[in-house]
Amino acid sequence: MIIDVSVEADLSGLRAIEISVAEFERRWKEEVQRQLLFVQGAWMSAASGHVFSGMSRPVNSPEYAAAIGDSSSLEYPFNGDEFSGRVISTDSRIVGRIERGYSSFDMKPGLLTGPASQVGSHGQRYVTVPLQHSVPGSTGQKGAPMPQEIYSQVQRLQPGQRLGNVSGYGVRSKLPAGVNAEAIRRGRPEPMPMGYTWKYSPYAGLSRLGRQGQKGFFTFRRVSEQWIDDKGVRRGTNTAAWIHPGMPENPVVASVQHYVEPIIRQAFEALVREASGA
Repeated sequence: MIIDVSVEADLSGLRAIEISVAEFERRWKEEVQRQLLFVQGAWMSAASGHVFSGMSRPVNSPEYAAAIGDSSSLEYPFNGDEFSGRVISTDSRIVGRIERGYSSFDMKPGLLTGPASQVGSHGQRYVTVPLQHSVPGSTGQKGAPMPQEIYSQVQRLQPGQRLGNVSGYGVRSKLPAGVNAEAIRRGRPEPMPMGYTWKYSPYAGLSRLGRQGQKGFFTFRRVSEQWIDDKGVRRGTNTAAWIHPGMPENPVVASVQHYVEPIIRQAFEALVREASGA
């Protein structure tokens, strides 16, 4: 993904005596570099929670921001032209997923074939999934913010301790009509065959961890293939329990370009007016 703005200038009125052509070119090149940093900053802002006009929802993605935030994202001079530059994403996949969105899908197959999955005593595959929870008011993507009443309890925990009984706090139900809507709109199979209500509170067993690699507040949930136990009872994860609702398109790039383009044009037009004595 690329944000590219073109600017043309009429230099017929250049005050050659007061501002030489060479000096004007130097200032133009400097302005190109300043505006590239402006574009990069605006784009990173859009990837970090700011909603520009035209965006469908906020984006809070450190990975997205990192893909447009380092020196390799700035191409200057572009193709050897010091009057040209552009800002690019170094990871087109993450930008594409947000721009184009994606259909709802069942997360279990991917989880159960991942490197952390194991085989149980009945031959069923299973995996324990860590789910991170952020503090109230957080806008990052490292877990949804927990309610203040839950946070007031969990912040008193020592590393390794778990939250006590939270009963059915925060239990929700998912309905097929809402979850399947994005799949239907994209012409994909409907992944959720039936409604599902969470068995436990999303905060049940909430732990405060301080070890390397897992610092913060986590719950852990078991995902497994369905299997029959020794008493003939079907066990394992419900077929509708881990359906991701999908995500609609979010035109971040076009929205950022729509925002920066008039500002960039004004900056260069002001430079031309100054050079022309207008």
